[in-house]
Amino acid sequence: MTLSELKSLQKRIDRLRSKRAWLRSNAQNTTPSLSGMPSGGGDSDKLGTTVAQIADVDAEISALTTEYNAHLKRLSSDVFEESCILLHIVRGMTWRRVAFEVTGRADTANSIRMKCYRYYW
Repeated sequence: MTLSELKSLQKRIDRLRSKRAWLRSNAQNTTPSLSGMPSGGGDSDKLGTTVAQIADVDAEISALTTEYNAHLKRLSSDVFEESCILLHIVRGMTWRRVAFEVTGRADTANSIRMKCYRYYW
């Protein structure tokens, strides 16, 4: 797993969370249309279908979150690149702040970022 793959996994989780929020708001919007025109008479269960979709999205989010956390747990703070990745991903530090924390100099931020992106664990 590389840092870019880990970030891509996090983006997938974020997209699924926003999809879940959209589905929930769509499910709560159950106002009937009172246009006066006859409807098609279809027996569609909008709420039931949406609840099933939300359950599927929740299951996928759970699986991806478990995978994401498993990859993070494999990182140790003993290896330089892994400790930098933990600071950046878990604590949410910028690369400049990570460089300052690890080396005491902020001018090495780009080199540390590139090392972390090339690192494979």
